[in-house]
Amino acid sequence: MSIYRLIYASKVSESVKEKDIQAILETANTKNKALNVTGGLFFNYKYFLQCLEGSRENVSSIYHAIVKDTRHELITMIDFQEIQQRDFSQWSMAYLSHSTVNNAVILEYSSADTFNPFEMTSDSCYRLMLQLRESAPQL
Repeated sequence: MSIYRLIYASKVSESVKEKDIQAILETANTKNKALNVTGGLFFNYKYFLQCLEGSRENVSSIYHAIVKDTRHELITMIDFQEIQQRDFSQWSMAYLSHSTVNNAVILEYSSADTFNPFEMTSDSCYRLMLQLRESAPQL
């Protein structure tokens, strides 16, 4: 069976609170485990950047549910491709909070030191997720 990686970015809806992030993570962990989907979510109160890995059908199903989620605005698929192996195999959903990254890390992958995935290349978004993965607690 083939494995796919989907990376998307979205703007956080103004109505989103910290408790909503916890609910997103709990739902993602439960659903993703059942569907054999792994990944990571970076959140900085303004933007989401998420990577999903798994079968084409399951990754697409989760992405389509996210597109309908009112906690996200301006949802943009950054990358979708077949991959040889998972990068987030240890996490049903690694949570990469804004506190795990400093502005110097953002500047490595962006033209500014403030996180805005809409101003980054798909490769830069992917590489940032890989770097942040190293500091993510396992949920």
